Order: sequence, then structure tokens, then C-alpha cells
Amino acid sequence: MFTNIYYNNRNCIMHLWEEIDGERFHDQIEWIPYVYVKTDKSDIHTITGEPVVRKDFLHYNDYYDFQKNNEGASNVFENKVKAEIQFLAERYHKIPDDEMPVPKLLIYTIDIEVASEEGFPKAEEVKWPVTLISIKDNQTKKTITFGEQAYRGKRDIMYSYCKSERDLLDQFFNFMNKRSPDIITGWNVHDFDLVYLVNRAKKLFGEETRVYHKLSPINNVRSWETKDGKFNIDIAGVNILDYMDIFKWYSPDKLERNTLEVVANHVLKTGKLKYDHDDLLELYKNDWDTYVDYNIVDVDLVDTLEDQLGYIRLIQALSLLTKCPMKFYAAMTQLIEGALLTYYRRNNLCAPALMAGRQKGFPAAYVKEPQKGMHKWIIDIDITSSYPAHIIALNMSTETYFGRILDFTYDVTAKYTSAREFPEFHFSKFGHVKHYKGHDLVKFNTALDRGLFAIAPCGSVFTTNKPGVIAAVEKAIFYKRKDVKDQMKVLKNEAAPMGRGFEKDQKLERANELFSLQWAIKILLNAMFGITAVPYSRYFNTNIAEAITSCGRHTILQSEKFINEYFAKQGVEQDMVAYIDTDSLFIRLGHYFEGMEDFENADDQGKIDIILSFSKQLEEMVNKRIFIETQLGDYASQIHDFKIMFKQEIIAKTALFVKKKKYAYWVVNDEGTPADKLAVKGLEIVRSDSAEAVRTRLKHIYELIMKQAPEQELKDVIKKYRAELQNVTPEGIAANIGVNNINKYLNTGQPIKGTPWHVKGVHNYRQLLSILGLESKYENIHEGGKAKVVYVKNNPYNVETVTFQKWPIEFDKRLDIDYELMIDKFFVKKIGFLLEPMDKMDLLNQDTGFASLFG
Repeated sequence: MFTNIYYNNRNCIMHLWEEIDGERFHDQIEWIPYVYVKTDKSDIHTITGEPVVRKDFLHYNDYYDFQKNNEGASNVFENKVKAEIQFLAERYHKIPDDEMPVPKLLIYTIDIEVASEEGFPKAEEVKWPVTLISIKDNQTKKTITFGEQAYRGKRDIMYSYCKSERDLLDQFFNFMNKRSPDIITGWNVHDFDLVYLVNRAKKLFGEETRVYHKLSPINNVRSWETKDGKFNIDIAGVNILDYMDIFKWYSPDKLERNTLEVVANHVLKTGKLKYDHDDLLELYKNDWDTYVDYNIVDVDLVDTLEDQLGYIRLIQALSLLTKCPMKFYAAMTQLIEGALLTYYRRNNLCAPALMAGRQKGFPAAYVKEPQKGMHKWIIDIDITSSYPAHIIALNMSTETYFGRILDFTYDVTAKYTSAREFPEFHFSKFGHVKHYKGHDLVKFNTALDRGLFAIAPCGSVFTTNKPGVIAAVEKAIFYKRKDVKDQMKVLKNEAAPMGRGFEKDQKLERANELFSLQWAIKILLNAMFGITAVPYSRYFNTNIAEAITSCGRHTILQSEKFINEYFAKQGVEQDMVAYIDTDSLFIRLGHYFEGMEDFENADDQGKIDIILSFSKQLEEMVNKRIFIETQLGDYASQIHDFKIMFKQEIIAKTALFVKKKKYAYWVVNDEGTPADKLAVKGLEIVRSDSAEAVRTRLKHIYELIMKQAPEQELKDVIKKYRAELQNVTPEGIAANIGVNNINKYLNTGQPIKGTPWHVKGVHNYRQLLSILGLESKYENIHEGGKAKVVYVKNNPYNVETVTFQKWPIEFDKRLDIDYELMIDKFFVKKIGFLLEPMDKMDLLNQDTGFASLFG
């Protein structure tokens, strides 16, 4: 299978890097992308059934000109496809998804150091020399370091002493060329390290130098500046996968800052190397060995992050599954393009034409206003893969979309669909509106009654006489994921009792590959909705996108209705659904079981057993009614071998609902397995602005509240933490915040009216550095980055806030941080935010030192 691909459209050569039976090959293949055009008879068809024939070209320029001259033509299909994706789909489509060989990738983690005397250096200016470069090889786990001084440290590395910066860069580029990796990664490697290295090479070796082209196995590196001043690098034959970007894209955790230090401490419970000097420049000048160690630890951290998180393995699985180059891992339209092209090649079809569209808004998912406060013994019931399930159930696809019924609300449309009879209405189809009445209305209702249409609550109508492409692919992906997960579980179970050895390692390695594959399949499954909602997709149709969301809304509301009807029959005439968030319902079983002797007398495990048994009955009831009344009834679905399903997953001993999208629950059972974890959605402890010292303390207080600790214990802990926060470092008490629009608010040299507090802090920080002559010692605050902000007490400089990356020790003699105000705003109020819906604000009384804030 492929590891990388690069297309040179000037000479029409496709460069392909593959691994076959453990051996690596680089092929150069003459190849030109193609389109399909209508013909009278053919074995290949469009997704609407029209016969087409492949149109080939003599040169890429001919292909390009043909598309330009036939823009919007109704007889041209599969236009504007990325050449690499079309090539890969054509070459590999015959290999079954779960039988794809997975090449072992060579990954280099890279980190550089620069002797900057102006804080963090700018990659586009390259004013300062490169002093160190370290490369971590993921296969050997060895590190090679190039440095401008001799290293006498104790790290087990391959160290290369370089006589000058030119020698350092020359040695580095030569090393990269001798054994080119499949992937270059690192922390901010795309926007800084590689850009700096390329631009620095141009400065030292001349603008026309070819030295940095050695980064590519075919000596082809493109570098360019975008309109917004950002520099880009593309290395032919090497994927650049910046681990900072990957982490931000895939991680479910929203951290205070996406620095390597913060992320490594969060994931690995260890951070960057600590040193005794003020900054890296001082370390560079005074302790070279520690400076080298610091650089080596950085590449070790990124390499270890991948070992633990497996995000690059996931990207590779996505790439192989979709026949899409790894560098497009965040481009859902490209991934889906590859997945669907693979499907087309397997089924003698071609892709539809890519037409221009215009973005339109439509109602999104449903979120219910919660029943605020603390609830005991809550369960959830969730729709399994909500959007994919509705796409499948209604046979949604570009070619099955028939038009849209106007005039009616969601619930009224569902009522008429269930009755299989509509009164007269207006019908929109591809920009034309027709009034359906009389004979036309009779024909429509007859077709609906015969099962020829499925209708979403928004009025979008889909034909059912043959499977839609998008629905068929979603269905195949859905079942493929189940098969892959089953294979993965079998391998893990087989490996579990085995002793150490080759066979066990093989099984576990394959199980890890299958885990990444099923994860990739899940991403694809949920991404299909997006291609209907964005104008730059060939499947763009907001009528389909709204059909998907309207079904999700209607199904979740119907399930709420069914649940409350079920409890009403048990004598409970209250709303038992405490909250709905998109595809999840939270049900108040504690209220239902309250007073029942068997439940009240049981211990926690006994209560969980009772709830699990009851939940199974509730789940079965909901699924039966949703299938019969909603899927077959309200949607007129003709799909009987696939059902929209709900699944009960978690049991929470307590759940606190504050407002929409802000809630927490203490999970004691997760999918039948005992658990003890606090889940928090949207509440303050997971907000990125929480101060470092505040975050851990808030989390503990939230845990005490959710686990219903005695009130006096809660008061004592709040009082203790308040005292502790008075003594933390400036970095520990500061709020974390993204800094944007600096130029907008500070373009006159002074903050304009309406400048946010943290941007004023940037101005104050810069002014203080200037006044104190510290500009060359401390890093400036740059647009778009994360920074820390504190309030300060009255001072001779008349500043109220200071925004910083690292607190200058010189400020300590001139400024006093307003700890009281910081604690009130970022600790006390966040506790109150949780206590208020519980009617327990009295816990923040005089004993805890907060009477002045809450009266």
C-alpha cells in the first residue's frame, strides 16, 4: 500500500511511494486525470443511471482547459477531482478495506532551537541563528542531534558537532536526504521549525539555493507566502503532520493552552525539561549540555504522545481507507471524496459534477432547557450514530432527492407523512415551485402510500425505488465498523492469555491496526452529513442537510414523548426527561424509584442492578416505537433491515444541570461496566480561561459537590483553597485567554474604546517592558496566541491588567497582583455558578471569606 504520493502536473508524472511485502518502492507513473462524459451505451453510469464514458487527455493542460471551457456543463462528470485521490482510488479500490496491508511508517520528530535575543523568533524574518536540531526516529527510538558546540551530556544520542551554522544546516539536510521519512512531525513544526529552516537556508546559502530541497526524496520542496502573510511548506514525498495541529483536531480535551508543556503534562503527566536560567537564551549562553537536553526532551515528548495517543496511526488508517493523502486528514470533503470514489470504482460508477453553491442556514440539533439542579440516579439513552442512521433510514442521497414540500412545520409534515396523505401544498424542485393539487396531489399521495417516497420532517422528499449512493455507503461503513470492532475484540481476547512472544505481539499489533481502522470508519460515518452542508462539496444540498438535522430533532423529541407516556402508565405524571442534548436523553430514574422499598434498601451496586434491568426494558420499548411509529410511520421509511436505534450507556449517581450545554454527572456505570468518574460538559473547570492553580481546586470542589460531601467539609475545603490561592505564582493565578485583534484595538498606539481587558493587558505589558528596558529579554505577545492575564492593584503606571507569557520578575517590585479580585472572578463565581441552581449559595458565607461578594 501507499505511504505517500506527489503529482507533477508539468510533466504528468505521478510519484508513488509504496510498501509491498515489507519492501519500499518509489514509482514514477505517467498519468493524467480524467473526466466522464455522457454516451449512448456504457458499462459505467452516473449515480442517476446515465451511461458515461471516460474522457482521457494528452496532457494535464488539456484536462485543465477542458474543465475550464465546460464549467457547469450538464454532460461532464467527476470534474475537479484532486489528481492524487482519483489515482489512488483507481489503483487500490479492489483491495477490501479490512485486508489493506498497513505500511510501517518512518516518522521523524523534529525540534530546533534558535539563539533569539527578542523572545520567540519569527519564522518569516529568520534574524537569529539555528543552534540545534534534534530528530527522533520512531522506529529505532534513537535521536540524532546537530549542534554548534560539543556535547558532553549523558543522553544516549547520536550527536554531530557542527563547525558553523552553515555546516549544521548542511549536515541536517544531507541526513534527511539519505533516509527520507514518510512523515515529519513535531510541535508547531509546520508553522515554525520547517519554515524557519527553509527561510534560514535561503538567507545563508542564497535565495536560489537547492540545499533545503534535500528534505524531499525527489529534491522538490515548495515554499510560498499566503495573502495573509503565512508561510507554507510542502515536501514532495514527505507528509508534514504537525502534532500540535493534530492534537487540537482530534483531542476531546480543551486545554488552557496548546503548548507542548501543557499538553504533555495533561496527557503524559510530565513536561518539558526544567532549568535554572531565566530563559532559553541564558541557558544557551551558560549551560550548553542542559540546552541540548532541553531540545532532546522536546522531541521525546512528541514521540511519546504519539505512542500513547496514536493520532498518526489514525491518520494513516483514514488515508488508506479513503485513498486520500495523509496531509488532508482535516479536510472532510477530501476524505469523503476518496471514500466515495473508491465506492464508485468498485461499482462501475462515476462521481457527479462539482457545481458551485451558496451557503444557507437551517435549524441544527435540538437541545432542551434542562430541569435545573441536582438529580439522583440519572440514565442516558442515546441515538446510535444519529445522522448516519437517518441518512440510511430515509435513503438520503444527491440522486434520490426528489424535492421539498413547503408550507408545513416539522410536526405537521410528519403527521401527514404518517397518514400517507397530504393536503394540497407547494413543492420546490431545483429552483422551481409547483402547486400540488388535484390530479398531481393524488399521484403524489398514491406514490407515498405505495412506499415510493420517504419524507423528512422539514419536507425534503427522497425516492426509495433504488438505494441512494450516500445512504448505501453509510450503511456499508456502519456494518464495516461493527465487523472490524468484532475482529479487534477476538484478537485481543486471543492474545490476553498468551505469554510473551512473537504470536502475541502479532495479534496485538493487528488489533491496534483494527482499532485505528474502526476509529477512522467512525469519523467517516459522522462526516457524511457535512458534505451535504458545505458549498465546496459536489454533494452540497442544504435540503438534504436540513433533512438530516430535522430527523434528528424529530426522533429525539418522539423518544421523549414515548418515555413520558411509558412513565405515565406507571403513575408518574411528570416530565421524566431532565435534559436533551442533540442525540442524548437524560432520564430521572431516582425520582421514579424514590420510595420503592427494594430500591431504597439496596446498596449502590444493588441499585445499579435494578436500574440496568429497568433500563433494558425502557430501551426496548423506545426502540420498538421509534421503528414502527417514527421510522416506518413519520418518515415513511422503506428500510426494514436497518433500524434507528437507541442505546442506554451510562448510569450517573448524581447529575447537575445548570443550563443548556452546561452540566456534570458522576458516572458509576458505563455500558454495563463499573465506573467512578466525573463527566463535565461546558462547565467552568474545562474552560480554557481557568487559571492553572484554580483548575485543579475547582475540579476537586466539583467532585465533592457531585459526590454530595457534607456541607461543612465543602466549606472547609473552599476556605482552605482560598487561602492557598493567595500564595500561588502569577502564572498560577492568571486567566488563560486567546489574544486576537491586537492591531484592531491597538493600531493607534493606545487602546481604543471597547478594547477587551486582556488586549489592554497586552498594551500595558509592552509599555512596561519598554519603560523598564526589558524588550529584548521577554517574549512579545503575538496575534492569535494564548496568553495569561492578571488584574493588578493601583500602581504608578496606572495599569489595571497585564497580559504575559512568562511573568517578568522585574515586575514584582513595581506591581502587586490583585489576588482578591482574581480569586473572586475566577474561583468564587465559578463555585457559585454550580451552587446557584442547587439553591446552596449559602455555602459561600462568612466562614469561607466570601460574604462581601454574595452578601
